[in-house]
Amino acid sequence: MSILVKILRNFNLAGAQLSRVKGEEYSETPNSTGVRDYIHVVDLAKGQLRAFPFLLSSNGILTLNLSRGRYFSILEMISDLKRAFIHKVYYSIYKRRQEDNAQCYAYHNYAKPMLRWSTQFAIDRMCEDAWLWHSKNNQGF
Repeated sequence: MSILVKILRNFNLAGAQLSRVKGEEYSETPNSTGVRDYIHVVDLAKGQLRAFPFLLSSNGILTLNLSRGRYFSILEMISDLKRAFIHKVYYSIYKRRQEDNAQCYAYHNYAKPMLRWSTQFAIDRMCEDAWLWHSKNNQGF
């Protein structure tokens, strides 16, 4: 009997509109907001396409993290969103929830050489593309 388990983990897709920031009590982060590893939706899709044939042909248990490997605090993301949106971005800071992690990012160095894949888009492009999409699809689809 062979075991065939594949886990393809995705991290912090960029594109959602920020309206609330959870947590201002992350003393271990640069500006006391959570740190995340955001990835552009196109980069993620390309990574998944590169992984699909490999995942079908390999045996055993395999876990791959698809991430950018560059970490930003939530306030840094809001700053980039402000530049992309051209107008004010409204947000409020709420108390940290007990279950929130201060930092959430992936070890991506295994997936990149195995899939011969890397991300192309930086945080500013993620914000610009999110704004363009949302401004043309303000009903959410």
